[in-house]
Amino acid sequence: MRTGAVVILLLLVSASLAFGMQNATDWIKYTSTEGRYTVSLPGQPQLSTQEATAGTGEKFPQYLASVTEPGDIAYMTGYFDSIPGRVFSADAARDGMVQRINGTLLTEKTISLGSYPGRDLKVLAKAAGGTTDYLVFARFFEVEKRIYVLQFIFPKSVETDALTARGRRYFDSFQVIK
Repeated sequence: MRTGAVVILLLLVSASLAFGMQNATDWIKYTSTEGRYTVSLPGQPQLSTQEATAGTGEKFPQYLASVTEPGDIAYMTGYFDSIPGRVFSADAARDGMVQRINGTLLTEKTISLGSYPGRDLKVLAKAAGGTTDYLVFARFFEVEKRIYVLQFIFPKSVETDALTARGRRYFDSFQVIK
């Protein structure tokens, strides 16, 4: 009788530990009312604003929400509004991103977010001054004069199917809201 009680107690404790571990891996749905988007992330993002420079030299604000996990795994969601009188070029954006990170474009495909055009990129990059290779998965979309940029970045040495699936989960969760 006592052995049965111990077994039941162990099962209950194991089940509650497993439940607790599941909660630790739950993602949050982050909503940016200013950015007019939602996205699932593995934690609460750090918010920042930075000044970016267009190829023409014009300055404009870029808004970022980022999460970094142990092992240099990063999720970054950013947006900026097109400069009045300028046309957004997906080709120029791709070339500028690859050049800025001193990367090599591995794959590229045209994608869409509903009826809005976008690009999906995979870039190999080296850390500044380092020897670590990073994989940068990026998607960008132009939605009514607002440009959204999503990036999933990690050291190439830790690439696994499970990690790549986390990136897909992040990308696939992104939605524009009105």
